[in-house]
Amino acid sequence: MDLNKWKRFKRSGAYRRKVNKKYCELAQKPLESLQVLTGSGEVGTSSSHDGSVQPKSESSTENLEQTDSLSEMPESESESDEEKMEYEKNLQLRKEIKIWAMKFNLSHAAYNELSVILNNRFQNILPKDARTLLQTTRQEIQITALGTGHYWHNGLKKQLTQVFEHAGVPLPNNISLNINIDGLPLYKSSRQQFWPILCSIFEIPSLPPLVIGIYAGDSKPLNLDAFLDPMISELNDLFTSGFKLSLQPTGIDTTAPVKVRAFICDSPARALIKGVVNFNGKHGCLKCTVLGEYSQLSRTVTFLRSDCPKRNDKDFRSKKDEEHHKIDSPLLKLNIDMVDDIPVCDSLHLIDLGVMKRLLMGWRDGNIGKYLTKWCSRDIEKVNKFLSTCLMPKEIHRAVRKVDVLAHWKGSEYRTFFYYLSIIILKDTLPTQAYYHFLHLFCAVTICSNEQHFKFLSIAEKLFEQFVEFFKNIYGKDYISSNIHNLTHIVDEVKKYGKLQSFNAYPFENKLHNFSQSGFVGSTSMMPSNEPLPGPSTKPSITEDIEEETDSLC
Repeated sequence: MDLNKWKRFKRSGAYRRKVNKKYCELAQKPLESLQVLTGSGEVGTSSSHDGSVQPKSESSTENLEQTDSLSEMPESESESDEEKMEYEKNLQLRKEIKIWAMKFNLSHAAYNELSVILNNRFQNILPKDARTLLQTTRQEIQITALGTGHYWHNGLKKQLTQVFEHAGVPLPNNISLNINIDGLPLYKSSRQQFWPILCSIFEIPSLPPLVIGIYAGDSKPLNLDAFLDPMISELNDLFTSGFKLSLQPTGIDTTAPVKVRAFICDSPARALIKGVVNFNGKHGCLKCTVLGEYSQLSRTVTFLRSDCPKRNDKDFRSKKDEEHHKIDSPLLKLNIDMVDDIPVCDSLHLIDLGVMKRLLMGWRDGNIGKYLTKWCSRDIEKVNKFLSTCLMPKEIHRAVRKVDVLAHWKGSEYRTFFYYLSIIILKDTLPTQAYYHFLHLFCAVTICSNEQHFKFLSIAEKLFEQFVEFFKNIYGKDYISSNIHNLTHIVDEVKKYGKLQSFNAYPFENKLHNFSQSGFVGSTSMMPSNEPLPGPSTKPSITEDIEEETDSLC
C-alpha cells in the first residue's frame, strides 16, 4: 500500500473502528490475565520453591514473547485482511455512489443529507460534503463579459492534455478535429441561451466531444471576434507546433500534428461563423454561385439551377462575390479552406431533419406543391398502423412514433424511417411517379452512406441531380429550398470526407442533450464569479465520460 492509500486508510471508518475495537478490548481485559502471564502480578519476576520472589530468566521471557506473538499472529493477519477487504469495499461504494449521483444529477444538498443518514449507520463510510466525493475543482473560473452575455473558455490544449495524458487514451499519429458551434436554449420562457464550442477527434470516434468554450446570453454572440479568438489562437499554435505529449513511463516527448478536418454546424451557425448571408438569402448557397429567387407561393428563396460555378477558397478570401459576404470572419485567420472545410451536407440537418421531415410534413398535410401526394385519412391510418406494429432491428434504440406527432419526432426517428421503413410503406401510400422519385433520393443517399458502394458515386451524383430536377414537376419549382438544392453538393463532400456518417452532427447533438439533462443548462447564469461552475466541476473523469457516452453516439 503506497503512502496516499495509507493516508486515506487512516482517515477511513474501517481504521477508526479498528482502533475503537482494540481500545474496548484493552479496557475490558481483567488484570488477572496479566497476572497469569507473570505468575505473581509483577512483570519480570518469578516465585521460587521457598516462596521468595526471583527475577525471571531471560530465556523464559523470550519464550513467553515468542509464544504470545505466535498465538496472536494468525488473528492479526486475518484482521488485517478483513480490514483491507472492507476498505476496498468502501472505495467501491464511494465510486458507485459518485457515478449514481452524476447519472441522476443529484444536488449537493441531497447528497449531504444522504451522507448523514449512511454515516449514522456506518461510521464515516462517506465524505460529509459532496464536493469531496465529486472532486469539485477549487480553481478560479475565468468568465469574461462578451457583449450582452458572458464567455467561459475551457481551453483546447487543456482538453487534449486531459484526454491523452490523464485519461491514458493512446495518442494517434495525426489529430484531426471536427468542430461544432450551435445554439442551445436554456428555458422555454426565456431568451437565455448557450452557444457551446465543441470538438471531436476524428481518429478516436468513441471519444465524446470536448468542450472548448461556452457563451451564454440573450442572443447569439454579437462580437464574433471575441467569441472565436481564444479558440483560433490555440488552433494556430497547434498548427505550428503540433500537440506535444510526454509518453509514460519512458518520458519520451512526442508530437502529433493537428489540423481542422471540418466545421460541422447547422445552416444558421455556418452563416454566422463564415460571416455570410443566411441560407435563405439570394446569395446564400455556400458551395456555388447560384442566385436564388423569392417565391410568393412558398414564401422562401428557391434555388432553381444546379450547374453554377463552384465557390473556392481564393475567391472567398478576395470577396469576389461581394453580396455573399456580410462581415470578415475570424476564421480567415486560420489556415483552412473557407469553402471545402465547412460542409453543408450534414446528414442530420440536411436529410433527416431537412428533406425527410419536409416530405413527411407535405405528404401528411398537403402543404408542399400539388395535392397529388397528399395522404388521405386512410393512408395516414395505414402508416400509423405500420409504424406501431413494425419490429425494428436491434441497432435501432428509439421506436418511431405515429405521423400525428411529426413535429415532435427526433432526428433519429426520421433517419430510421428513411433508411428502414420508407421504401416499404411509401409504395402503398404514394402515387407511382412520386414513389419512384423518392427512390432516386433513397438510392443516392444509400450509396453515399456505405464505403463499399463508393464505386457508384457517379451514379449517385446523377440520381441527386434528377431528384432535384423532377422535384419541380412533382411538387413545384416554388419548393426548391436550400436543403433540396444542397443535395447536389453531397457527392463532392463525400469524396472529401468519406461516408455521410463520418461528418454528421449526431455526436454533438448528443453532447448538447447531455448539457440539458445534467443540470449544467439552467443551473448558472454564467455571471462573473470566482466560484466554480456547478456543471463542469462535478463531471466524472474523462474515462468515465467515454464509457457512458460511447453508447449514446448515433
